[in-house]
Formats: sequence, structure tokens, C-alpha cells
Amino acid sequence: MTNTVILGTTLAALFAVGMFSAVFAVNAGQFDIVSASTDGETLTMTVAENIEQIPANKADDLITFYAWVTATPDGLVADAITIHHGVNDHQAFGKAAQSSPVQSYHPHKVTFDGAFCIVGLESPKSDFKVQGNTVTLESDDSFDFAATGTVGARADCTATGLGITSLYDTE
Repeated sequence: MTNTVILGTTLAALFAVGMFSAVFAVNAGQFDIVSASTDGETLTMTVAENIEQIPANKADDLITFYAWVTATPDGLVADAITIHHGVNDHQAFGKAAQSSPVQSYHPHKVTFDGAFCIVGLESPKSDFKVQGNTVTLESDDSFDFAATGTVGARADCTATGLGITSLYDTE
């Protein structure tokens, strides 16, 4: 019951703070989740259209993501595949020495606080694949819901915040 209340509250809050950017008009279908699952070793997500990188000059320094998210009492924890669109993914978090500018797919473990601001970012070595309209990531984690969207600047966050474009509830 408590987990259901936490998840319900979290999902409602996600919709309340979710941000949508005109940049998604370029490839909108790649953010519409068709299904998400895990077999205990691999996380899988299928979206409506083939996943493409948004040209860096149209991305407004956004980092887009495909994530399997778990709601916790303190916020959200996500296994994610991100696309950086030429943005240095760690520079925004004071870790510029760990990463150079990239324009590619990359796995992350991300922790968000209750306000959906990033408070933890790791780049684990994990097998993953982005092919056609399917994303897979090696992980034995479970998840409450899958999400696509952006990580971008927010005035109320020290670093950046979460912008949900599409949400898939597994129940």
C-alpha cells in the first residue's frame, strides 16, 4: 500500500513538473513508449519510431534519455541510456574531468531528489544497445515505470532537472 501511494504520488508529480520542448517535434515518435520489460538480466524498452540523435544545433544543450525508473521515498533512481547531442554530460555536475564532449549513446545510473533534480550521476560500464526502435541495457534492477524525456537546465535545481516526455506504467 505504501509503495502504491509513493508511486502514485510520484507519477502525479512527474506529470506536474514534466517539461516538453519543441525539439521533440523533430522525432516525436521516438519518445512514445510502446513497452518496457526486464528478464532479470536485461532492461528492454520499445518506442513507437526509430530512435535518432537530435542534431546538436536543435537540442538546446539537452540530454535526452530512455530510462527504467524506480520510485523511492527520497525521489527517483533510474537506469538510463542517454543521448548527449554534443553536450558534456558530466560537466554540468562538476565532473568535467571524467568526460569529454560526446554525441553518442551512453549508460547512466541517475538519482533524482523529490523535486526531480539530479543529485547523483554515475556512468557504469554496462552492455547496451540502441537499434531501430528498441533500447536494451544490461541490469538486474527492477523498475516501477519507464520514461523518456530530457535532462536540462532548471532554475530550481543546482545542476539540472528531469523532463518527462513519455511515461509507461508497468502495472
